[in-house]
Amino acid sequence: MTRVLMLATNPTFTRHAMSLGDHRVATIEAEELDRVIALGGLAAFVGGLSAPDVVMVGDLLPVGEALTLAEAIRREVPGAHVVLVSDPDRVSMVEAMRAGVRDVIPSSASAHDIESLWARFEGSNVRSIGVHGVPAEAAPEDSSRIIVVTGPRGGVGRSTVAVNLAVALAAEAPRDTVLVDLDLQFGDVGLMLDLDPLGTIGDVFEVRSSMDSLVLKTFLTAHAGGLWVLCSSPTPTVVDRATPEAVSRLLQRLAAEFRYVVVDTGARLDPFTVAAVGVATDHVAVTSMDVSSARALRRQLAMLSSVGDVPESRHVVLNRAERTHGVGPREIESLLGIPVDVVVPSAAEVPAAANFGTPAVWRKRGGPFGKAIAHLVQRIHEGELSVVAKHRGVDVA
Repeated sequence: MTRVLMLATNPTFTRHAMSLGDHRVATIEAEELDRVIALGGLAAFVGGLSAPDVVMVGDLLPVGEALTLAEAIRREVPGAHVVLVSDPDRVSMVEAMRAGVRDVIPSSASAHDIESLWARFEGSNVRSIGVHGVPAEAAPEDSSRIIVVTGPRGGVGRSTVAVNLAVALAAEAPRDTVLVDLDLQFGDVGLMLDLDPLGTIGDVFEVRSSMDSLVLKTFLTAHAGGLWVLCSSPTPTVVDRATPEAVSRLLQRLAAEFRYVVVDTGARLDPFTVAAVGVATDHVAVTSMDVSSARALRRQLAMLSSVGDVPESRHVVLNRAERTHGVGPREIESLLGIPVDVVVPSAAEVPAAANFGTPAVWRKRGGPFGKAIAHLVQRIHEGELSVVAKHRGVDVA
């Protein structure tokens, strides 16, 4: 049971939080908090806290006072997860992070939003940001996955696989899954999900403090499926500001905050894709049912192996698997020289979903396309279990 202390939160927010079960919630209103601190001082008040798991510092305090209180709690109650209830701009987000705030939630958040936030604090889902946004050392059982989706050419369905994989993972881990559009010149993940982003990956590479966890979160766009999305920049000049090192840091920073980081890449095997694969836990390689795509994928896999580290967990996806002109899955496997792990059949809901900006896995639940994506999700889960078993000294051979 999570022990939650709410300090000076607005009545609606407090009511939403109090309506949730399985949590021990205590509240101190703004007037009472002022009176207690005035009588004994801030240090005495913070020192007297009975080791709460979560402290929510509310929006009824001036931001400066809220941050001072957050910093005192972080210093005196190091095990507490401090949450700021506010709607700060990006500059105050940096200040919040420096004060020891680990999450920021809008004052207008619903009960569902609060419950989703609390779910991240429990058990292995807690990811400590720490002072100045530096991640605490990951626990051995931490099973965060960086899943990089590549394809050797345009038109093989790489983005379709990446988007629907991310949506399917988000259904199991809502608000703990993020999709990154790393196609820096022609990325269309935002269009495929009908999003109007306020921040993009271009902002991440432009703003000096963007790798601070709280600042980074301001560039993410929420999707109705419980998914966070870092959309591509509308102008291709972002390539001039990006570096492979920055891409690696970005994905590792997101992996410290989210259980699943799904990365869609460009059609070219550029340095950014190589950097992403280099820090990935899973590589999803997509080809379509034609000879030229299969040969191109074989070359791409060979190039990746020769220029950098590749993850042990690889998943070869054959997309639009419909036998034409005598070419079938067995012929594609022969051209690749390796087995195909997931076969995704052609499905009418896929182009329709792209036209309407909805995930294909939503349009025909339980259909052949959805089952293929579910198979890919299952393989990702098997990789998680393998990592946990190895950390615990279990023989997984």
